[in-house]
Amino acid sequence: MYHKEKSIQIKNSASALYNNLSVMRIAPRRLTYFTVVHANVVNMITASWDGLNYSHRQLQSKEPNVATSTSLIMQAAFCALPSRDLLVVTSQKGIQMYESDGSIMVYWHALETPETPTGGFVNWFHTEIETRTAVTFSPSHPDMTVRFTRRHCWSCMSPHLHPFRHELLYNREAQAVFGRGISAVRENFICVGVSAGAILVFDVPSKGSNITLSEILEEHNESITDMAAECSGSQECIADLVSADDGGNLCVWKSGEEFQLLNKISGFDMSCSSVKMWKGTVVAGYGTGQIRLYEAVTGILHAEVNAHARWIYSLDIAPFSGLLLSAAEDSLVRVWHLTLTPETNSVEVAHLHNECVTDTQICGAKFCDGDGYAFAVTGYDLSEIIRYTQS
Repeated sequence: MYHKEKSIQIKNSASALYNNLSVMRIAPRRLTYFTVVHANVVNMITASWDGLNYSHRQLQSKEPNVATSTSLIMQAAFCALPSRDLLVVTSQKGIQMYESDGSIMVYWHALETPETPTGGFVNWFHTEIETRTAVTFSPSHPDMTVRFTRRHCWSCMSPHLHPFRHELLYNREAQAVFGRGISAVRENFICVGVSAGAILVFDVPSKGSNITLSEILEEHNESITDMAAECSGSQECIADLVSADDGGNLCVWKSGEEFQLLNKISGFDMSCSSVKMWKGTVVAGYGTGQIRLYEAVTGILHAEVNAHARWIYSLDIAPFSGLLLSAAEDSLVRVWHLTLTPETNSVEVAHLHNECVTDTQICGAKFCDGDGYAFAVTGYDLSEIIRYTQS
C-alpha cells in the first residue's frame, strides 16, 4: 500500500520523546515543514513537494534576552488556526511561539520553577521496564520518593540507551518542570500542558504578538503527555479537546470563553503517550502497546486493539480518510482504517498496512496530508526523516 521514498537528512538526531515529529503542509507554496527535537534544539526542515529543494533552520530553547540556554526541549508542534499558523515549542524553562516558518518568536511564557529542598544527597534510581529491577546510586534521602515511569531522567534529562526513566518527586510536589502536549483549538486558542498537570489556554489574535493566557485548567494530577483537538472539522461535535497524562487519564473538554470539562476517563495507572480525536471519538495509545477508542462525551469504550508489542510513542489521523497511524518502540509503523457508523454509534478498526524500520526505536510518525497519502517517521538517534507514499 505504501512504499519508501527518499529520506530527508536532519542536522541532529531525534531525541527519545513522545510525538517527536510535527508536519505542516503549505499548499499555496507547495512546501512541507517538518520539525524534530534534539536536546535543546529544534531541527526545522522546509521541503518542496518535488523533493528537489530543502532548507534547514535550527531553533534553540532560550529565554528572551538570554544568549544561550541548556534548557532541554520537550516538544515542538505546529498549530493551525483559521487566521494564522504558529510553531509552538515547550521546554524546561517555558513556552515559545514562533511564526510557522520559525523566523520570528512572537511570544514567550515562562514556567514557574518550584523551590527545591536543600541539603542531603539525592536518591537516584533507574528502573528497567523489562525486569522492573531498581538500582540505588547514592544514599537515601528522607524527603524524596521516586515514581517509575519511562525513558528519561527528569532531573538530569539525560537520555538512556536502554528503556530507563526515573522521575523525582518530593513528598509535596513534583520538582520537574516542563511543558508538553500542544494543540490548537477552534478559532483562536492554543492549549499547552505542563508537568504539574495543568493546561494553559492561550488566546491568540489573528496577527501580532498580543497573545494572552486566558485560563488554566486543573483536572489532571499527573504530568500532561499529549493533547489533541477535534480534527474532522465537524461543527456538530460537542467535545473539541482531549488531554492525556502520565497516569493514562483522559479529560474531554468543550472550548469556549470558559472551557468546560465534559468527561474524565480513567487510565488504570498506565501512561497514555499519544491521543487524537476524530468525529467525536477519542483514540488513545498506551505504554502497553494498546490503542483504545472511546466515545468522547460518554466515555464508552468502542474498541481495544493490541496494536504493538512495546510502548506506543505516536498516533496520527488523516481526517478526510479516517486513516490512523501508530508507531512504537517495536520498530513498527502501522496504518489502520476507522469506520464510524452513526446509526449504531459504533467504530470499527481495520488493519491495512505495516512498515518495519529495522533496529529503530520510533519516536514520531505523522501523515503529511489530510488524506493519508503519505506519512513520515523519526527514530531515536536517527539523523533522518523517513518518508512513505501510497503506491
